[in-house]
Amino acid sequence: MNSIANLIIGKWWIVAVLAFSMSLLAIAGLSSPGGRAEMSEVKSAYALKSELDGEFGSDGSECLVVIDVVGVVGDLFSDRRLSRVAELEGRLEALERVETVLSLGDLKRVNRWGLPLGLLPRDGAGESEVASGRTRVLGHPLGKQLISSDCRTLILPVLFTRGSMEEDYLPKITAVRQLLEQSDLGGDLRVRLTGLYALWEAEFAAVKRDRLKFIVIGYVLTALLAIYLFRSLWVTAAIGLPAFIGVFWTVGI
Repeated sequence: MNSIANLIIGKWWIVAVLAFSMSLLAIAGLSSPGGRAEMSEVKSAYALKSELDGEFGSDGSECLVVIDVVGVVGDLFSDRRLSRVAELEGRLEALERVETVLSLGDLKRVNRWGLPLGLLPRDGAGESEVASGRTRVLGHPLGKQLISSDCRTLILPVLFTRGSMEEDYLPKITAVRQLLEQSDLGGDLRVRLTGLYALWEAEFAAVKRDRLKFIVIGYVLTALLAIYLFRSLWVTAAIGLPAFIGVFWTVGI
């Protein structure tokens, strides 16, 4: 014990450097996207999904952009709404980490001569052609998976390039989210983001926020109780500061 005390007194700068280094590690840990256990579980799930995607192909569940008509009468086939959606698709596909965006425009039908034709009506088409396009989309096996039966809600699966967890997960979803926030499709179209990556991001944010919140609440209650018992701020600080630093290091590192 005396040797430890002499080390602290005689070479206090070593202790200061050590404490400062551990504090930096704790700050880095608290700044990470999720807890160590949660991140480890997600990396394991990500590895399994990458293995399945490599064997069977991606199922498009990583990132889903949901677009629906709100506040007005009509569906996505009205008022050039599909054209605005197509512009958003082009901006999504232009992102660096996006491989492709699956949309209604990618779906084809075959005419009597075996030539592929699109399902969607032309821009400026008449009501009868729009109605025919709506019927073709809802009759297509994949089309009715992408659009609701009332044609007011559309799902755009965003397929990402392959890569490691650290390279792809957060940067990809962040890039898509920023693009959607900057996009203006008009007041009649609402854009939302969901999918596996978005749910992971929301889960990590919730875990991190709740963890810090309960730690702060617990420490504040403990400090108030100590102030009530000891009736001195200096004594409470002397007792509580080491505990606070210990909790800070434990949570962060």
